[in-house]
Amino acid sequence: MHELNEIARTIPNMGFAIFGIYMAHSLYKTPRKIYQCVLAWLSVYAFWIAIGIPLDAIFLNNPAFPNVTHERICMFIVPAAVLVYRYLFPQLSFANCVFSYFMVDNCLILLILFSRTLSEIICDVFSLSMNLVMVIVYLALSAAFLIIYRLRLCRYVRGALAGFRGTDMRLLAVFAVLAYFGTLFVVDVWAPWEKLTYKMVHHHFATVLVPVCGYGMAFRIASGQMRIRRLEKRVGYDPLTGLKNRTYLLEDAGNMLKKGYDPVQVLFLDLDSFKSINDNFGHFAGDNYLCRFARRSSEIVGSDGEVYRIGGDEFVVLYHGNDVDGVCRELEKGFRNENGPDFCGISIGRTLLSHPEELEAALSDADERMYATKNAKKRMEVD
Repeated sequence: MHELNEIARTIPNMGFAIFGIYMAHSLYKTPRKIYQCVLAWLSVYAFWIAIGIPLDAIFLNNPAFPNVTHERICMFIVPAAVLVYRYLFPQLSFANCVFSYFMVDNCLILLILFSRTLSEIICDVFSLSMNLVMVIVYLALSAAFLIIYRLRLCRYVRGALAGFRGTDMRLLAVFAVLAYFGTLFVVDVWAPWEKLTYKMVHHHFATVLVPVCGYGMAFRIASGQMRIRRLEKRVGYDPLTGLKNRTYLLEDAGNMLKKGYDPVQVLFLDLDSFKSINDNFGHFAGDNYLCRFARRSSEIVGSDGEVYRIGGDEFVVLYHGNDVDGVCRELEKGFRNENGPDFCGISIGRTLLSHPEELEAALSDADERMYATKNAKKRMEVD
């Protein structure tokens, strides 16, 4: 059985504190100033001095509490640490703060556990000093972990966490809590260990792999969901104007009708003289013209509907508000353009939608009405 001296314990404990603070501040941006961050983390250690040390004196090596170790007493630091997370990162939910603290601590505990297990194996094979080997192995593994974390894991975890919201984040926080306490209860890292056997090696490495695989699976699933959402946005949104395209039109129409907006007004919009803008001012000016109209039409419709670009200079509005006439008047006013061609007008066709399956027919009807309006304008220009 290899027992560790104070130096072999202190170095990993110092690394635990320093790496933990570094990881916390690399995952999120804090609005706090540097001195506020320093004082916040110092308050955690002040809490440990005020609470942890007296608990050590009461429970540690007390025959009435035979299984109590430093790690288990350290659990009492959790509330203070979570409150510090909440203070440093007020933009995060409580569940996100809980997850972040337990995930970071669990990773660092597992690093120490892996280092000690590997050191035990090396010492048994080569008959070396456990204390020296533990320090060297821990520092080497910590350096490798920090390099990997800095180059790859930090950005990956940040991206994956963006995919967790609401219930998903709460479930992830519960997993982090269970993994943390499970590690401490299954293996007391600093307690005297039994002679290392194949069974014990398997036990310790399994204790490391289970939470690591759990986090890995969760992050991979979240990353996959994020990629799917990005792909959906790429497919369902117009890349020039940022408006939704025809892909979302049917789905949104059905959702509006399910919410009780019956009927929904369908407005088919076609920009007048748009070809002349491209011919006279260039396609860049034409793209800017479309973008300005997209922004202005979205402002006019507001929360009472949605604007879609379905191709070229054609747009569709699904409107469920009470002032469709006012919306049409504002759309016909268009926008003021100080650095490009003036607004040349718009032709609008209107119809009603009472059932999602009638959307294609409604669009066709609104399209015909729009062209009737456009042709009427042309006849007036000729006259």
